[in-house]
Amino acid sequence: MKRWLVVACVVGAVALFGGRPGSAAEFHCNACDVKASEVERCRRMDPADYVTGLLFNPPGMKTYFKRSSCLQAIAVDYRDASLCEEVRERKSLFFDGSAISRASCERRVEERARSDPKVIISDIHRLADVAYFRNGNGRDIDVRVGFSGSYRHQYELTVSMVDEAGANIETLHRNEYSLGASTGELHILVRQAQVATAADALALEPPYRFRVTLALVEPSLAEVRQFGSLPRELRESSIDHRIDPAKLERDSTDLHR
Repeated sequence: MKRWLVVACVVGAVALFGGRPGSAAEFHCNACDVKASEVERCRRMDPADYVTGLLFNPPGMKTYFKRSSCLQAIAVDYRDASLCEEVRERKSLFFDGSAISRASCERRVEERARSDPKVIISDIHRLADVAYFRNGNGRDIDVRVGFSGSYRHQYELTVSMVDEAGANIETLHRNEYSLGASTGELHILVRQAQVATAADALALEPPYRFRVTLALVEPSLAEVRQFGSLPRELRESSIDHRIDPAKLERDSTDLHR
């Protein structure tokens, strides 16, 4: 970054737990949400409901409790052996149901986990610096975002305007980016009209409080448990600045264009 044209007021992770539109609280593990929803769907099933006499099914699946079958499938998909504690084998004099059982569930979860690529979530990308410049058209804002970290994954980046109390946020830009060890800075264009609309919605006058937030999102199924255990401050980082768009200057490195 060649020139800072704003006053930095907050650097680091910003924890926003109110679920406000555009806030860091919106960044979460969608796969975890899907899993939770599916588990809840299975748990609503009648534990005594079963099917039997499935002569053409594979060995061990001639009879089973529907609820247990549902939970076992999720346990295997998400490599979560704790769900196996709720899997019950249906005993039958004539039909084998041993493939849907706690022991079978735990074995299959272990086998699936062993077959996964060994992924360790570490050195997650974080915001290193953010600078704001007047775009070459004289109206819009160029936001330059630099990163630290090397963990290759999808990240969601937002640029927002925040009111004085931090209670309301208007999103100016939101997109997902694939970041890796060699990722350079990102250039985000924010239109003058977007800034004006956000300022009107929040009843603000310049200088405005802008927030850039970066968050690790959408883990693979093999990463869900690791991801879910990561503290928010490791998965997300934010940097706030006070800026007056009318006082921004062009980046000196762009003046020759």
